[in-house]
Amino acid sequence: MERRRSKRYPRIPLEEAVSIVGHLHEKFGNASFDRDSLAVALGYSSGDSGSVTMRAAALVHYGLLRKSKRGYFLSELAQRICSPLTEEERIESLKLAALSPGLFREVFDSFSGDGRFPEMLHVLLVKDFGVARKVARKVDTLFRDSIAFAGLIDRDGAVASAESEGIVKRHPTDLGGKAPQTRQADEAATCAAASAEPEVSRYSFAIQGGSVEIIISGALCKKDLEKMRKHVELLELDVEE
Repeated sequence: MERRRSKRYPRIPLEEAVSIVGHLHEKFGNASFDRDSLAVALGYSSGDSGSVTMRAAALVHYGLLRKSKRGYFLSELAQRICSPLTEEERIESLKLAALSPGLFREVFDSFSGDGRFPEMLHVLLVKDFGVARKVARKVDTLFRDSIAFAGLIDRDGAVASAESEGIVKRHPTDLGGKAPQTRQADEAATCAAASAEPEVSRYSFAIQGGSVEIIISGALCKKDLEKMRKHVELLELDVEE
């Protein structure tokens, strides 16, 4: 059976990537540099180091580093982060960098409409996004840390809708493009009128070694039930035999 490769992702968080870019900007500015110069700037003796390759790849994922025939150079996005005209430009550029990795953009667009990312996101990364199970928790952490650093979620993990509304509508490589509609938007449209005045219902039942209580605020519609079934499926995937 052919082994499926995991979806690509940056292996360092955005905060570390920005720190590296700041150092490269101080040393090289707008000039290009070769792999060995990059290695020395990162504290390594050779450009053949696996750590150098991994960090360079992460910078490319975040849209901060570009390749040319003469080597590498910092992207325009990196320049706007390191030498912004205004603080707003830097904040917007950080958001663009956080969502430059294709996987991170895909996950963000899929769940940001819910206002919060699933607690068991690592399970969904395997099930729906092509991430290998052995790195799913690491990717989950990298994603959350990076969007938090960019201000796309607050300290409690809730999506900072007021600040991120504009960025959800455009892709970092196509600022004039139209963003794909999230699947949560469809659900919201279907369920919007389900209940004008939310009522709270509680359901409890016994399980082996304890009990479960479900608290529902508002009326349920079919889309809600489908979402609940999906969360139960996630529990099944996460429970060890």
